[in-house]
Amino acid sequence: MTKKPLLEEITDLLESNRIKYRKYEHEPVFNSETAAKAIGVKLAAGAKALILLGDGKPIMVVLSGADRVDFKKLKNLSEIKNLEMATPELVEKISGVKIGAVPPFGNLFNIPLYVDIRLEAEKEIVFSAGSHSVSVQMKYNDFKAITNPIVGNFAK
Repeated sequence: MTKKPLLEEITDLLESNRIKYRKYEHEPVFNSETAAKAIGVKLAAGAKALILLGDGKPIMVVLSGADRVDFKKLKNLSEIKNLEMATPELVEKISGVKIGAVPPFGNLFNIPLYVDIRLEAEKEIVFSAGSHSVSVQMKYNDFKAITNPIVGNFAK
């Protein structure tokens, strides 16, 4: 049995939950700034998904494309002692896609999901949907409802 492409998993999840979304196809982008420009949205609306290792186990953190992770704040929030970025190889092993294409759905990868509270200020978010050339836009509240993240303050 073959696994579905990640974009199909995302759209199936959204459609099965009757969530409205928009899919954008664009030139390949590899960071939040160029992704926001390609779609025509402000940088703060970009939901950047990162896979980290917390005490040796993968976790996903999602924050605004305009922000960076404050490791000290995230450690306090999560009660993790050792926190480090996952290697590109590990990110690909966990998600099936390269860095920059990881969607913000820890639930699709069976890993804990942490979302920075600043993202809640955005009515809609946009994120990579398993490809450097496909993005999805949806309401933040719908995203939160189907991912059930741990929300806290860990951006800088």
